[in-house]
Formats: sequence, structure tokens, C-alpha cells
Amino acid sequence: MNTYSKLELFCREVETQVGNLTESLTILKTQPSSIADLDRSSRAVQAVWGAARLVKLTAIAEFADLMRQSLL
Repeated sequence: MNTYSKLELFCREVETQVGNLTESLTILKTQPSSIADLDRSSRAVQAVWGAARLVKLTAIAEFADLMRQSLL
């Protein structure tokens, strides 16, 4: 698999996970004790972090790591 293909897959994964994160954070604004949505948010950020590391996008991985830490 060439770098372009990995990057394209990364972009698709980020689009999916940002959608998941947006939905779960919207719910958490009104239902802050929703464990399911907190977990969904954490999994979305974890997926972005891992994907960014795979394609060596360090700044995005570091940003996702900060988001991950804030959700703990």
C-alpha cells in the first residue's frame, strides 16, 4: 500500500470519527453522565490518535492525545 492510499484511508477514518465525536459530545452537553457517549468520544479520539501515528502525522497524534487525556 503506498503512502497516498494510507493517507486517503486516514482521511476517511478521521471523517468518520469526527462525526462520532461530534454526536457524542453534543449529547454529553445535555447529558454529562452518559457513560456510553463518554466511551464513544474516547474511542473516536483513540482511533484518530492511532491512525495519525500510523501515517506519521505527529501534530495530529499529539492533538488527539491531548483530547484523549481531557476525556479521562
